[in-house]
Amino acid sequence: MAYAIDLSARQSSRTLEQAVRHHAEILIYPRIIADGDPIVSRLVSIETPIGWQSRRPCLVLETFNGLTIQPNCTADKGDSEATALDSLVGTYCDVMLQLGENRYLFCSDVVAVQGPSGSGARPRMYLARPESMQVAQRRRSWRFRPAQSSRVELTWINAEKSKTEGIGWLCNVSAEGLACRCEMAVAEQLGIGEQITLSFALTPGDPERFVLDSVLCNKTPAGTEGTMILGLQFLLGQGHQASAAAAEALRRKLLARYAPVVDTPGGTAQ
Repeated sequence: MAYAIDLSARQSSRTLEQAVRHHAEILIYPRIIADGDPIVSRLVSIETPIGWQSRRPCLVLETFNGLTIQPNCTADKGDSEATALDSLVGTYCDVMLQLGENRYLFCSDVVAVQGPSGSGARPRMYLARPESMQVAQRRRSWRFRPAQSSRVELTWINAEKSKTEGIGWLCNVSAEGLACRCEMAVAEQLGIGEQITLSFALTPGDPERFVLDSVLCNKTPAGTEGTMILGLQFLLGQGHQASAAAAEALRRKLLARYAPVVDTPGGTAQ
């Protein structure tokens, strides 16, 4: 399943903050190069360069490949890549940001290129920070729908820096994320990119509960009036070791309980 939704400026800002925290992968597709391979990079920071003519906030990207380098070029590889990238300054590009199982899309222009700062360093590109983005979700793993919906406890820190709680009901789950249905009053307090701690069991009454950190990736209207479906991606990287361990335990339990029905018509996998 694939779809795209527009994010507000606030939602886009939250997503970029998460992307910086996780040094998300970014693919850059220069518009002046037709059918070329993307420039692969990772997001290092967001900053407003000092002393430059432009005072626009920029995404600072460390690149891992560049444009085609001429075979007879005698300059250092990193320097020659930066020289090739210089041709993109002032041009537009389409950008795809990978965060969890979601792909975020936006267009931007190349503000500057900086050569390697030392041995082993990579060239950096500065892209104008987008005001808004789109999210195009593509699930990379099966999600399983329990026969009975269990309660999902959601905890997050609100704008006033105080702990806030809400309740949802499990719709489907995988070792990478879940979807839950909640009241509109809860959903309206949450923005795309919000970090939320989840506590849930696979079925009502199951004594084994899973506690995982997650990020809110999308919100869609549910079939029942006054409710929303939240799509949440588990955070399993650096700083979320406990979540990673819980996700592995969840994966094993899902395989033990649901694996036999994955290829069965009418099964509970989706």
